[in-house]
Amino acid sequence: MDNHRSKFKKNAICGICWFAGFICLFQAIFWLMTNVWVQDFWDAQYVLKTETLEKCMAEEPGKPVWLIMGSSTVEDGVRAEVLNSATSPLVFNFGMGGADLFRQLICLRRLLEAGIKPQRVGIEVLGAPMSMLESGFTAKEDFIVRARKDELDIYSKYSLEPARVRHLWLKSRFNPASVFGVNLPPHTFSWSSFPRFWRAEKPPYDKWGWLPLGPTGATYDEKLSAEEAVYKKQYFMGRFSVSDFTDRVMSEMLDICKKENIDVFLFRMPESPNFQKIYTPEANASVEKYLARIEEEHGIPFVDGRSWMEEKGFDDGHHLTPEGAEEFTKRMGLELLKWQNGGKGH
Repeated sequence: MDNHRSKFKKNAICGICWFAGFICLFQAIFWLMTNVWVQDFWDAQYVLKTETLEKCMAEEPGKPVWLIMGSSTVEDGVRAEVLNSATSPLVFNFGMGGADLFRQLICLRRLLEAGIKPQRVGIEVLGAPMSMLESGFTAKEDFIVRARKDELDIYSKYSLEPARVRHLWLKSRFNPASVFGVNLPPHTFSWSSFPRFWRAEKPPYDKWGWLPLGPTGATYDEKLSAEEAVYKKQYFMGRFSVSDFTDRVMSEMLDICKKENIDVFLFRMPESPNFQKIYTPEANASVEKYLARIEEEHGIPFVDGRSWMEEKGFDDGHHLTPEGAEEFTKRMGLELLKWQNGGKGH
């Protein structure tokens, strides 16, 4: 009996050791995969967009590159295909879902580091989000996870809680069950959480980076009402003013472009007449005053497309339908053509 118990005890200890060893091995492989083997494993959105851009550049070598950067309103609202021709620059839509001004700054820094230097960059002015005191990418765990190690300093620089940024970033790198930041909306740890490029899925963008909106089943009025509710809660519950955070990020982007000799223009995406009604007079005045100052101080042209589209061109009040995107992009192209020919847009 004692021999049986001793043998059982040894087998149990052996099993526990093997299990612990497997966990350690899995942890080591996970860490190597997400931090060493796969560049930007945690930021598949950026990887897919960049790979699409690089493929486009390889097909048209030697062409000057114009990047249109911004949020999901750019991603689905700038149909860059209509701006590209045999004689045009390579115009590419670098809009990404959830991207704010800080995200645009991070992406621009990464592209330049990778040797992708655009001739011109369009920076989206986000309107109501200009009142934010901090970026979601420096405040939310599922966004912080996208940061590279060498970007932690700039994340901390713009965060209201720098220590929390580093804590959440380290947690994501060593905890396989942490929230992934590779998709929007975020998913918990599961096969569907892994980046599309890791699962060998086809990038969702067209050749020039455009991602058309698909049907959702909800009516226009339902989607408009939902978006208005989010904006009112996030940006218009108190006194509105363009934040110091926005000004600092904008200044850094403009300084980088000046240093790299990159031409810059600012632009504002369309908002439907009904959607514009949620802005207070104070908010409109604050945004307009700030943009006028930036134009004057930096001599940067500004394309104000906010009121270019009627209600029928929108999916929800500020995201354009495929038809609306084509109409808007054609008009935007007329402004870009003026700069290509040495003139100025307005």
